[in-house]
Amino acid sequence: MLLSAFLHPQLDRVAQAVQAQPFAAGSLGLLTVFVAPFAIVLMAITLILIPLALATAFLLVLAWLFGVVALSHVVGEKLTQAMNRRWEPVLTAGFGAFIVGIVLGTSNQIACVGWLASALIGLVGLGAATMTLFGTREQYRVAPPVPARIADAEAGGPSAPAA
Repeated sequence: MLLSAFLHPQLDRVAQAVQAQPFAAGSLGLLTVFVAPFAIVLMAITLILIPLALATAFLLVLAWLFGVVALSHVVGEKLTQAMNRRWEPVLTAGFGAFIVGIVLGTSNQIACVGWLASALIGLVGLGAATMTLFGTREQYRVAPPVPARIADAEAGGPSAPAA
């Protein structure tokens, strides 16, 4: 709720990235999880970059947290819209975090695969926070769809003008 109170525009940008491209966000989160440890170890080996390695590890944890809060905010918004209510963003984020916490806590009780939901939400959140650089980058834009007639004309399809 504090992140929503103080960093609402940034949280909205990360939430929009999650809604626009959840698969891309999850993929980037997975890539970050695999590449970041190698980069941190490489920086730590040089000894002079140990502070940078520690800062990178700290930023990864913050990105994960920020992304999960953004996902909770999205869940809260969707649920309040479904109830035809309009709440303050702080309450919406808190309600979403409560619901996400209950769902993840319940799914973690499933043997062998319960951790999977938490991991997926964490990866999508980490990727969205990374895509938008903690929401500081301008709104994550998706390429506009190409109208069907233009795409057919380029491909020489049925609606292409006769030459």
